[in-house]
Amino acid sequence: DSRGQNSKVSVGYTLSSVEIGITAQADATKANATQLAARINRVDTVAGAADSVLLPQGEAGLSVLIINDGANALQVFGKGDDTIDAVATETGVALTNAKRAWFHCTEVAAGVGVWQSETGVKAT
Repeated sequence: DSRGQNSKVSVGYTLSSVEIGITAQADATKANATQLAARINRVDTVAGAADSVLLPQGEAGLSVLIINDGANALQVFGKGDDTIDAVATETGVALTNAKRAWFHCTEVAAGVGVWQSETGVKAT
């Protein structure tokens, strides 16, 4: 492999990117969800139950980490018609506060990303 240790690989955005201090959208809908733009995302403000964020457009092999440091459960939506854990795109999935989850896009079929989540307890 000719890539150095500090290389960045881009798939629509830089894979080694980190964003902290994210505020989830307060209306709990996919239409107005906060768009995530980094590979590692720390959501610090989840003021109400089901405040929401939106994954990037699914691309096979793409993985995104979401850390919920907010006070409430967070609702995570796939972009466009993308699904998460076979849940309808307009429903999304919940990420409890003090938890983190990796979201892996395992395939894209007919332009629709298929995401799988892997949730764990956030280290203190």
